[in-house]
Amino acid sequence: MPDLGIKRRLLELVRSPHASHETAFGIAIGVFIGMTPLYGLHIWIALLFALILPDINKLALIIGANLAIPPFIPLITWINYEIGRFLLRGNCPPFTWATLRGLRYQDIPSVFFPLLLGSVFFGAFCAMVSYALTIRIVEHFRKRYA
Repeated sequence: MPDLGIKRRLLELVRSPHASHETAFGIAIGVFIGMTPLYGLHIWIALLFALILPDINKLALIIGANLAIPPFIPLITWINYEIGRFLLRGNCPPFTWATLRGLRYQDIPSVFFPLLLGSVFFGAFCAMVSYALTIRIVEHFRKRYA
């Protein structure tokens, strides 16, 4: 099995000089960015946040933003859209293959708005969960390998 460097990157996170909350905050912001429907722009948005937030763990931010990889994108998109559709009380078409096949250029805003709205709520939830998990994991491994 090829070495993808995942273990090495995780060890870099645990051994970084950043405080646990800085690493967890980096992962959380990255996860929030990764949940947005701005596909193809996640890394650029993460780099912008890395410049704006000086005390954040930049490696954690980039890793968090890259969790939205192609195998997960359809599921993330569907969840975001359904949350947005629920919040808009169903005033938008259901997210089905038929809807996607019949989608015209002028219909994109009617699909994008619920997707963006849902991503804010789902992204915030995922960011909070990832923050809590990351801070516990980092502190556990720092105690274990200290």
